[in-house]
Amino acid sequence: MDPLVVLFGFGVGILIGLTGVDRVPVAFLRPALGCVLLGSALGVLTKAGLDLPAWTIVGVPAAVGAAAWLVHRLQFRKTTG
Repeated sequence: MDPLVVLFGFGVGILIGLTGVDRVPVAFLRPALGCVLLGSALGVLTKAGLDLPAWTIVGVPAAVGAAAWLVHRLQFRKTTG
C-alpha cells in the first residue's frame, strides 16, 4: 500500500474524529468503540487461521452493540421513571 494513501487516510480520520468529538456522547462512544474493537479482533482471528463466517464478524459486534443499547435504555428508564 502506498504510504501517501495511508497518510491521507489517517489525516481524514483525524479530522472527522476531531469535528465529532464534542457532539458524540460518551454513553454512545464507549460501546461503539467496543463493538469496533470486537469486530477487529474477530477479523484478526480469521487472519490467524480461525475459520469464521463473515456474518459472525459482523453479527457478533452488532448483537453486542444492540445489547449495550438495550441496557443503556433500561438504565435510563429506571433513573427517570
